[in-house]
Amino acid sequence: MAQEKPIPIESFTAGKIRVPPQNLEAEVSTLGALMLDSNAVIRVVDILGPDDFYRPQHQIIYKTILELFERREPIDVLSLTSRLLPMSRITPRS
Repeated sequence: MAQEKPIPIESFTAGKIRVPPQNLEAEVSTLGALMLDSNAVIRVVDILGPDDFYRPQHQIIYKTILELFERREPIDVLSLTSRLLPMSRITPRS
């Protein structure tokens, strides 16, 4: 499993950890929608950036989606996988 972002020391307050706002289900749904609807990227590219994703893996996937969009290549699971695997940005599950 990949490491999560380190928690900054400022997040510790009176012995409690403050977790940054996150909704992993929303992140997965957003990435899935971008792969299903070829026009979805056009609607979100100006308002959604890679840093808006909490998980580093989701940031990498979104960056790759943007790269495909800029190259006018199809944005789907096969295209993403073929871009991410050779660059060792993802590893296949066994």
